[in-house]
Amino acid sequence: MSGEWLLVAPVYQNSYSRNDIYLPEGYWYDYWDSTIYPGNQTLNDYDAPLEKLPLFVKGGAIIPMYPEMLYDNEVSADTLTLDCYPYNQSSFMLYEDDGLTREHRTGSFAKQTFTMDASSESIVLNIGESIGTYNGKYENRVYTPQFHIINEPEEVTIDRMVITHYGSYEEWTNAIQGWYFGNNVAYIKTPLIPTDTVITIELLF
Repeated sequence: MSGEWLLVAPVYQNSYSRNDIYLPEGYWYDYWDSTIYPGNQTLNDYDAPLEKLPLFVKGGAIIPMYPEMLYDNEVSADTLTLDCYPYNQSSFMLYEDDGLTREHRTGSFAKQTFTMDASSESIVLNIGESIGTYNGKYENRVYTPQFHIINEPEEVTIDRMVITHYGSYEEWTNAIQGWYFGNNVAYIKTPLIPTDTVITIELLF
């Protein structure tokens, strides 16, 4: 396990498959194709070429991700992606500081809690306010949750307001707000939102 939500199974031999991958209790998503496996089982002959590290995400995970960068603060992190793997009720607390100094030792940091509640009828993601402060903290952010699901939602709302459904990933990328579904992932985008507010995103089926 790498933390609470990720299970990594490195390949130690000259082989293109991996045996004896034990998945603990729960439900596990294959990170690469979103295949769902029930826990309490051992996987054998898992396809693992050189470019594919066996990686599984526990159902319920909410994984915050900054834009791709080589080092902290290389690019702006005013867009926060939340990689979501719905399963029952779950939560995650994001900790942030300036990434440069030791001022976090004297209280210069912020925490933000995300909760997710998944059922057959809906998935509800609550984005809590960012509590605390530090030098360089973002006052506003765009959130781009991406939900790994099998069925396409009928509609998506932000704070109970229906948002636009786009027919292509490119249209969604260029939009200020909206959602797109493709390859078993629902991509959501919020407008720029103050980080000291609470918002609710709901997918309805």
